[in-house]
Amino acid sequence: MPERQRLQVLCQALLEDSSLPRREILEALETAPAPDIAWFLEQLPEDQSRDLFLEFKPETAGEILVELEEGFQKELVESLPIRKLTAIVDTLAPDDAADIYNLLPLPMQTGVLAAVDKKLAEEIKLLSQYEEESAGGIMTTHFLSAKRGESVRDVLEAVARHEDTESDQIYVTDGEGILVGVVSIPEILQADDPETPVEELMDPQVISIREHEDQEDALRQASNYGLHTLPVTDRRGRLVGIITPDDLDEVAEEEASEDIFRMVGTSSRHPTRQPIWKRILNRLPMLCVTVGNGLVIARIVELLGIMDLPGTGGLRVSALRFLPIVVALAGNVANIENAIVVRGLATEEIEHGKLWKIFLGEFLASLVVGLICAGLTFLGIGLLEGAWFPLGFSVGLALFGAVVFSAAAGFCVPIMVDRLKHDPALTGPLVTALNDLAGTAVYVAICLVLLHGPDPR
Repeated sequence: MPERQRLQVLCQALLEDSSLPRREILEALETAPAPDIAWFLEQLPEDQSRDLFLEFKPETAGEILVELEEGFQKELVESLPIRKLTAIVDTLAPDDAADIYNLLPLPMQTGVLAAVDKKLAEEIKLLSQYEEESAGGIMTTHFLSAKRGESVRDVLEAVARHEDTESDQIYVTDGEGILVGVVSIPEILQADDPETPVEELMDPQVISIREHEDQEDALRQASNYGLHTLPVTDRRGRLVGIITPDDLDEVAEEEASEDIFRMVGTSSRHPTRQPIWKRILNRLPMLCVTVGNGLVIARIVELLGIMDLPGTGGLRVSALRFLPIVVALAGNVANIENAIVVRGLATEEIEHGKLWKIFLGEFLASLVVGLICAGLTFLGIGLLEGAWFPLGFSVGLALFGAVVFSAAAGFCVPIMVDRLKHDPALTGPLVTALNDLAGTAVYVAICLVLLHGPDPR
């Protein structure tokens, strides 16, 4: 039976009978990986989770704690006795310890710093100064480094003494701590002469990121250059830490989730774990914009009815039946362009210096799509309604105009927002609203101009 399926059965039994012996539960959890235990605890009521968590040894509790979702982490650590919390923090890597420290209220922070190992306390204070989503905020100070004048023998002895190594990269610095190169442990081991200076083996073209740059920039750097770990430097170029593979993976998941949720109008990364009132507040602004947008569209559409002239045979009213085709197709085109641009900006596939060429390519693709769909609409109305002209022609032309406008809006709006130094992912709902409004306006305007003759039927 898969591990989580087994734990799901145990969780259900515990929820149905809270008097189950704690020893039996702990024995069932003993062989489970830390991520699965964290998942199990998140399924239980808060008091049961805390009581079970207190039973684990500090080392195991630390492994579980870093796997918990942030909201659950915060509730749990604030409820722990300070002595138990301190023992757990003492087992954590500096970056994980700093994350937990930042969740605590000030009195508990003071108590933790006073009780943990002095070296760890200094590292926690250093790391907690950085913004949460900066390169410094996700880096660790546990890394392998060597001075450029050291020999292979010196480096290997230092590696042997180093505990909890999270990377096989050794970063080489000069006398002032400035990063000057990188070499891997396998390359060191393959050296023929143990007295060879490490600078002869290092690659001087080392890619790094500044400590205050955004974590998304760090992820982009690592992805562009195929790096598993990324060194972090200060303004002078001194090495201050590294970003490890697990942190890069976590940032990738967070940023992708954030972009997806923002594109549909909610800013939360974990909407299903939020209180109901927070979910409402996150979603309501863009939904209110949609309501207002819909009221304006209704007034525009009304023009086709109140301006239906005598002798037109109700053509303008008939045209209302085909409005959903225009809005739906133009909306899909706009959303495709918006997604391409937002993701392209995030991955640097789209560069500001080459926007015109990319825009022309996307615009031409949308023109062809618009022509094909307009032709199919014209044929469909002609075959099904027997109204090739002017109804079929007018609806097809209006659809083509709406698609062209939507393609341009879907491309340009996120570009403009990015130029204003805001997240272009926020433009998803805006593009949808703008497209609905403008697409409807284009459709109504074309129908008002062209549908003025008698119904041929």
